[in-house]
Amino acid sequence: MSAHGDVRAVLDEFFAAEAAYISAGGPGVADFGGMAAHLDPDVVMHQAPTLPTAACGVVTTARSASWPR
Repeated sequence: MSAHGDVRAVLDEFFAAEAAYISAGGPGVADFGGMAAHLDPDVVMHQAPTLPTAACGVVTTARSASWPR
């Protein structure tokens, strides 16, 4: 698979995990693990204050083996 195909596959997996997370109830309800598996352990996510829930969090998980290095 080309590098472009690898990146696209990782993005598709991440967004599918995000859709599952939101469908399962989102923050405080659903398991974030599916999305976290695709993120570097040092990532910090920010949500704009104009969205329904303003939040900042640090994901503490191991980098997924599928994430390009």
